[in-house]
Amino acid sequence: MAETSFFLLYLAPERIAQPYEGPTLVPQGLYGCPEYPAIQLRSSASQLGRFALMLANSGAAEGATLLSAKSFTAIVDRQAAAVDEDQGLALYRTHRGGRAVVGISGDDIGARTEMFIDPIARSGYVLLLNTNNATLDGAFEKAVDDITDKLMELTGTLP
Repeated sequence: MAETSFFLLYLAPERIAQPYEGPTLVPQGLYGCPEYPAIQLRSSASQLGRFALMLANSGAAEGATLLSAKSFTAIVDRQAAAVDEDQGLALYRTHRGGRAVVGISGDDIGARTEMFIDPIARSGYVLLLNTNNATLDGAFEKAVDDITDKLMELTGTLP
């Protein structure tokens, strides 16, 4: 994943989306994050899509097994049900488009991302936004929820 890094230094600046914030979409500039590696992994849509495809195929992609069955299970299965019954090691369980999915979402100043897969149907989606306009009284969040539900409804079984 050559276009993926926690550090701006390793990415081509012209390939990094400008983050925008607020109702008037104020540019935020490119910034790092002290919570690394908990947040702010940057990736291109195509790179993250390939990663989602690998997860949807239980750790295999492009003719290679990238994750063992044990590693894949650890990533998606519940780790501490008493603490959070939906959280796996890296992904969590939720519903999108009326389907049970596993994935991850996140937001930060000027960014919103989601990657969810349906491991049974072997399908999913990636959504990358360069705004997190949460200041619009829930309208932004509702729009994102509607979009992601529709994306999941439209996904089909991968070849």
